[in-house]
Amino acid sequence: MAFFEAFGFVARVLFTLIASFFSGILLWLTSKLFKTKHSGFGTALLIAFIIGIVHLAISTVLGFIPIINWFAGFIAAIVGIILGILLVKTKYELDGGKAFLLWLVWMILTSIIVGVLFAIFAVFLIGGTLFARGLF
Repeated sequence: MAFFEAFGFVARVLFTLIASFFSGILLWLTSKLFKTKHSGFGTALLIAFIIGIVHLAISTVLGFIPIINWFAGFIAAIVGIILGILLVKTKYELDGGKAFLLWLVWMILTSIIVGVLFAIFAVFLIGGTLFARGLF
C-alpha cells in the first residue's frame, strides 16, 4: 500500500512541475500581451513554479490532518490565488486592477491547457495501470 501512496505523490509532483512549466509559458505570453515591465520568460516561470510548489506543499501537508484533509485543496487554491495576484503585482510592477486582470486571463488560459494535460496524464496513468494488471 505504501508503494501506491508514494507513486501517487510522485505523480502529483511530476504533474505539478509539468503544469507549472506550461503555466509559466502562458503567463509569459499573457505578460507580453499586457506589455508589462520585466515580462521575461524567467520571471513568468519563477511565478508559476512558486505558486505550483506552494499549492502542492499546502495540499500535501493539510491532507495528512484528518479534520481538514477534505478541503485541503480548497485552502491551497485560496492561498494560490492570493499569492498569484501578489506575485504578478510585485514582479511585473502593476497596480491592483491590472494585476488582477492579467492574473485572471492567465488563469483562464492555464485552466484550459492544464485541464487538457490532466486528461492526457489520466489516460496514460489509467492505461498503464490496466496494462500492468494484464487487463489491457
